[in-house]
Amino acid sequence: MPKFEFMCLSCGHTFELTLTVREAEDILDAECPACGGTDTSRTYDEDADVDEAELEEEKDDDESLGDINLDEE
Repeated sequence: MPKFEFMCLSCGHTFELTLTVREAEDILDAECPACGGTDTSRTYDEDADVDEAELEEEKDDDESLGDINLDEE
């Protein structure tokens, strides 16, 4: 699983979390391990390694979920 870097906007501490790409997209508030704050922002490293196979697999999973109609009663 890839590592994603976050920065705490309260104390400035940067930290990494190991998440799937989907988890990283869905995470709203990562807890800062230094101060416990949740006012965090994901940072982006242009040189980060990307697992193309994992991205493609998750894309396929997302497309298969598109066939589900949640509005049916």
